[in-house]
Amino acid sequence: MAFDQSKFLARFIDESREHCSRLSDGLLSLEHAPHDSETLNGLFRSAHTIKGSSRMLKQLAVSDLAHRMEDVLDGLRSALIPFSSSLSDALFRGVDTLTVMLDRLASGEAPQEAPADLYAELAFVACGRAGQSAQEASSATADGKHESCGPEAVGDESPLFSPGTSLETIIGDLAATQSVHPQTATDGDARESHVVPTASRKVDYLRVSAAKLDDLIRLMGEIVSEHSRFGQHVRRLKEI
Repeated sequence: MAFDQSKFLARFIDESREHCSRLSDGLLSLEHAPHDSETLNGLFRSAHTIKGSSRMLKQLAVSDLAHRMEDVLDGLRSALIPFSSSLSDALFRGVDTLTVMLDRLASGEAPQEAPADLYAELAFVACGRAGQSAQEASSATADGKHESCGPEAVGDESPLFSPGTSLETIIGDLAATQSVHPQTATDGDARESHVVPTASRKVDYLRVSAAKLDDLIRLMGEIVSEHSRFGQHVRRLKEI
């Protein structure tokens, strides 16, 4: 018999809103007592409950975000990553996004997935890189190699990233490209392009749709998150 989730959806929304309120209150408490185990465990339980309930009701957008937040809180309560203002900001933003998702569900609409840069930000802090948020990484990268990235033709097959590039750097670089808008060439630019010899032109850019970039950033965030989770398990096994 098919599972009728509509019977449980209203209750899920109410209970998840309560957990979001507990998350907000708990994060405020951590600012004064960042090592309080009772508060940390309570935060983890709230995120874990939202993740499990939403997954059961097939609300994958809610479940995915709660899962990312749960990873951060697990590392925090296990003392594997330090508490910081950047970490707190990322989690507060996650709570706000969860609240918006729940409001959409309550109004009969499907919740939208969390922004890709939020996933990247949570991935950064889950790896203990709380000193640099994904937004800061995006700004720093946007001032460099992606400053004028536009929909140019592909002229070579060189890799976008060198083999030794870290996952955090890749996520920051990809997130930076989202804020860059393609520039429309003027007639003057078109005339100048005919003057430039073909042999001297070096193509440095790749045409990628914004939707594919979003998917790639989310995927890289998942990889970083799972890498952090495995690292935590390995460290715990070594302590046994």
